Amino acid sequence: MTEIKLIQSEVENALSELKSKAEEFDISNPSISFPESSLDLLSEITKIEQKYYTIINQYQNLLIKTEQDMRTLINQLAQKDKELSQKMK
Repeated sequence: MTEIKLIQSEVENALSELKSKAEEFDISNPSISFPESSLDLLSEITKIEQKYYTIINQYQNLLIKTEQDMRTLINQLAQKDKELSQKMK
C-alpha cells in the first residue's frame, strides 16, 4: 500500500503564500476616461473593461476560497491521520 506523507507545515506555508498572492493581486479599476465621443467603439471598450475587472475579481475570490477550502481539508486529513495513528498504538 502506498503511503501518503502529509507535511502539514509545508502545505500551510504554500496555502498562506497562495492567499497572500491572491490578496495582493490588484483588481482595482483605474477608471480610464475616454474623451466624449459618439463612437460605439468607446462604449464597447468600456463594456469589455468592466467585464474584465468583474472576471478578475471573481478569479481572486475563487483563489481565496480555494485556499480556505484546502486549509480545511488539510486540517481534516491531519486530524484523521492523528486519530488513525492513535488507534494503531
